[in-house]
Amino acid sequence: MQGVLQHWATSKIQMSNDIPDTAVLEIIRTKLVLSPGLSYVRVARAAHKRGQIRLVCKLLEFEPKSSEQVPLLDRVGDNEYALAKSIESRDADLIYLTIFHLQRLLTFQDLASILSGFPQAKGLFVAFCRRTDNETFNSLYYSSGETTQGTQDLPHEAFNSRVDDSVAQVS
Repeated sequence: MQGVLQHWATSKIQMSNDIPDTAVLEIIRTKLVLSPGLSYVRVARAAHKRGQIRLVCKLLEFEPKSSEQVPLLDRVGDNEYALAKSIESRDADLIYLTIFHLQRLLTFQDLASILSGFPQAKGLFVAFCRRTDNETFNSLYYSSGETTQGTQDLPHEAFNSRVDDSVAQVS
């Protein structure tokens, strides 16, 4: 039954040339609501193929699985909503996936700006950078005006680099 409803909805999207997105959404939603747990991703992909980005985002609001929502939101360019949905899922892997996608797409300044509005994501990114890329780690604090946090971590970094050098010499 769910497959039939999804097929009907994708066909409705393909045939809706002159119908506003809000009307298409209402027509589709009245049928799909009858099948709880139905995935809206297949229907949203059909809207994406037709370039109906607002309809994609509206349809994905009804998708029960964040792990299905986020990749399509990333694809359509709704970056902040994708990040918010990944945080809402509480899935660290999904949050990292979204952050790294944003890192590839945006300038560092734009990424830092977006992360400043999402403390959970920023915390994960800071933890990742602290372990893997000290330069990005420091740049993140300086770009967001949090120079005190960046300078507090400098002695920690210096100590760790000296410890690493000492270990390398012993080996």
